[in-house]
Amino acid sequence: MESLQDAHEWLLRIQAGEKPSAPLPERAPEPLVKPVTTSVWDREVLASELPVIVDFWAPWCQPCRMVSPVVEQIAAMRQGSYKVVKVNIDEEPALAQTYGVQSIPM
Repeated sequence: MESLQDAHEWLLRIQAGEKPSAPLPERAPEPLVKPVTTSVWDREVLASELPVIVDFWAPWCQPCRMVSPVVEQIAAMRQGSYKVVKVNIDEEPALAQTYGVQSIPM
């Protein structure tokens, strides 16, 4: 994927019902979607040389679990042009509040 705009357009096509076409790699040396906490937020997100897509989620959120494979696909397609991280809002409520995440679906 060339840019964040490409990733956004791809996500819209997936939401419209198109099946993902990029296979996930068999083994990744590190997680495709890196969990981040307050302690590493500045380094992993704010100081990143690449643009960062942040997935705010919770383990009890069914829609979050449903979209997780799509988020993984987006991360797999990054080709070094951006990175994808996730924030568990139950464990990091201050980050969620800072970025205006007021609720997520149940």
